[in-house]
Amino acid sequence: MGISKRGDKNLRRLLVQCARAFMQRLEHNQGRLADWVKAQLTRHHSNVVACGLANKLARIAWSVTTHRTAFIQ
Repeated sequence: MGISKRGDKNLRRLLVQCARAFMQRLEHNQGRLADWVKAQLTRHHSNVVACGLANKLARIAWSVTTHRTAFIQ
């Protein structure tokens, strides 16, 4: 579905910026999230992958805050 433009503009901008920073340092990152991003980059444009990663990061942040648990890759 992607990131809706109905929400907070600044939060959406920060999530996309975080996703782009993660993608720039992808060769230094390990884990399932990095593997997922690498697989997506082989199939999609980097802007689409950045938006998808920002959406995934938003869902992870929501889950961590509502369930009050630690995120384990």
